[in-house]
Amino acid sequence: MTIFPLVAGSFRDTVLLAVPHFWAIAWIAHKDYSAAGFKCCPPTGPTKYSAIQAIIYSLLLVPVGVLPYFVGGEDGGMSGM
Repeated sequence: MTIFPLVAGSFRDTVLLAVPHFWAIAWIAHKDYSAAGFKCCPPTGPTKYSAIQAIIYSLLLVPVGVLPYFVGGEDGGMSGM
């Protein structure tokens, strides 16, 4: 058995979930973060371009979220190896 499917699944979920999640938090608290000296992502605040990127990442979560169901579980169907 290889650990790669578990690592790939964790990486996939983390990357696709983190971007829209942290951008939403940064947009809501942009003024507070700026006043405290923290740089948000994106540092200019909410823009149309960053909103489109967040929407794309969010839409990618749907097929990626159901993919394990179709391939046999979180480990990509490799549990029998």
